[in-house]
Amino acid sequence: MSFIQSSYAVEDCGLRGHSDTTRLITQINTLGVQDLWDFEQAQKLSFCVSNKFRSNYDHMKKVSVLVAKEWMKYANVNFQIVDDMSCESNPRKVLFAIVPTTRRAPYKARAFFPSSERKRIRVNRRFTDIAEKELFQLMLHEFGHVLGFRHEHIHPEAGGECVETGEFEPLTDYDPASIMHYPNCDQGLNNFVLSDNDKLGASLAYP
Repeated sequence: MSFIQSSYAVEDCGLRGHSDTTRLITQINTLGVQDLWDFEQAQKLSFCVSNKFRSNYDHMKKVSVLVAKEWMKYANVNFQIVDDMSCESNPRKVLFAIVPTTRRAPYKARAFFPSSERKRIRVNRRFTDIAEKELFQLMLHEFGHVLGFRHEHIHPEAGGECVETGEFEPLTDYDPASIMHYPNCDQGLNNFVLSDNDKLGASLAYP
C-alpha cells in the first residue's frame, strides 16, 4: 500500500528482535488477516505525549496533533489526544503513548502495529527539536505504522533494494512518493506529505 515511510533511513518500525514478523504494507498479522484496527477501536485511537520531552514537549505535541488530523482527513479513524499526565501517572488510560528514548538509540523513531502488545511511539531525543517540517514528516510516517501500514519500498513492484521479512498486502500501485517509502531505497522520493496513493490507501483500509 502506498503508505508512509518516513524519509529517515535509520527509522525502525519495530520489527527488529521480535518473533512476530507478520507485518504489512498493510501488515498481515498472525491470523493471516490485515493488521488493522477494527471499526470500533478505530474511532478511539487515544494517545498522549510524554512531558519527558521537556523543553521540546510543546513542539512534539503540536506536530503530533497536526499529524493525527492529517491522517483523519483520509482514513475513517479518530485520533484523540488526552491529558498528557496519563503518560506518566496512568498510561492504561490511553491506547498509546509518544515517548522519548535515549539519544544513543539506533533509530530516529520507532512505532508499532495494531496487533503489537506494547503500544508506544518512541522518538530519539536527538530528533525532537528538528524543524517542524521534518518532524511532521517523521511523525506522519510513524502514525502510518500505527494504522497498520508497512514500508512502501517492500512493494513487489519496487526494486527489492531494501528487503524486510514478514507477510504484507499492497493496497495500491507502487508509489515511490509514499510517506512510507525510505528515500534511499529503490526509487524513493524525499516526500514531506501524504501522496495521492497514501490518501487512497488510507480510505481503502479505513473506509
